[in-house]
Amino acid sequence: MSDKYVIKEMLESSLNGENALVISGYVCVQPNFSFGSVTKKEYVTIIPLDENVTTVKKGMLEGFPNVYSVIVPENIMEIGEGAFEDFAMLEKIHLPITVRKISKNAFKNCTALKEIQLSFVEQIEENAFDGCKNLKEVKVSESLFWIGAYAFRNCKSLKEFRVPFMVKKLPKGVFEDCQSLSKVTLHHFLEEIGEGSFKGCTSIESITLPENLKRIEKEAFEDASSLKEIVIPEGVTRIKACTFFACSKLSEVTFLGKVSHIFRSAFEMCTSLEKIELPDTVAVIEERAFDSCVFLTEIVIPSKVTKIHKSTFETCVSLRKVKIPDTVTKISESAFSSCKSLNEITLPSNLAVIQKNAFIFCTHLNQLELPGSIRCIALDAFEGCNLIVVKNNSEKLNKKMLEQLFGKDVIIE
Repeated sequence: MSDKYVIKEMLESSLNGENALVISGYVCVQPNFSFGSVTKKEYVTIIPLDENVTTVKKGMLEGFPNVYSVIVPENIMEIGEGAFEDFAMLEKIHLPITVRKISKNAFKNCTALKEIQLSFVEQIEENAFDGCKNLKEVKVSESLFWIGAYAFRNCKSLKEFRVPFMVKKLPKGVFEDCQSLSKVTLHHFLEEIGEGSFKGCTSIESITLPENLKRIEKEAFEDASSLKEIVIPEGVTRIKACTFFACSKLSEVTFLGKVSHIFRSAFEMCTSLEKIELPDTVAVIEERAFDSCVFLTEIVIPSKVTKIHKSTFETCVSLRKVKIPDTVTKISESAFSSCKSLNEITLPSNLAVIQKNAFIFCTHLNQLELPGSIRCIALDAFEGCNLIVVKNNSEKLNKKMLEQLFGKDVIIE
């Protein structure tokens, strides 16, 4: 109350039909040294009239939508579904140590709520604090074993969170768009980071993934634009779609285990990534996996890969050197489109197909050797390239065909 003083207090009570008495009142407050208007702030205290009342239910506080402070009494064990949903003026709530469960949407869109202490809470269900944009601090205990999907989504002021050791999985979107979240502590027993868990967490610069982690689901760190480095634990074998999409400051990625599959757009628009060493175990790199990694300068594609998918390295404008293994038989549409710095590429000895736009606008590519295995090249595969010499080892492509592909000014050997 350092910046306010009480002018007067009024009380009234009402019976809400749930065997609980709601004592309500308001205080009139005014900032110190201010001669402006007086503000009324309503508060309530819930008093159960029956020992069987253990849940604060939706509607129990009907008629008090502008309440700013609530005292929940002892013996209450659950904050029910939607109990305080859309209470936009609620700033403070006192929960007793008896509360074990925060139900679905319990505090959703409580936009004025700044902090909450969940001393003995064991379950937080989906969307429980979704949209609490001024919530800065959440204190949880080690007894918490379950957190539901989107539980803290859009808590834009939340700065840090420690995941209790009994929580084995971070659910879908749990911290999505928590733009101020900069410190997250994950315990050693965590096994899964769910879809979009840290999506849009633009203040996270670093995060230590636990060694027992087995799965990182798609979009987990999408648009975590301040994330600078990441170490993928040994147990993670798949980098799912858009996992690190638009992590614009990500410059270092380390793989400790046997990753086998890199899904669509996994590292797309990681615009600070200059180099990445892929494990030999990688067998599939899906479309747009490294699209628009504009500072990536070189890459070695692992020997188990058999196909370069659509737009995998599109617009990697700094990419100068690519090593493609002989296991690759197909380079798909726009695979290296607009790789304007690419000046060195050796096509694999078993390559059979080069699809349309595969190397379009690779303006620094001036020499090319076609392997004997090649049987199909799309007409515009090398459009916009400044090829000078093409060495042909394929019996299926004659000089006339190659002149149609590359133009009559190109030297065909």
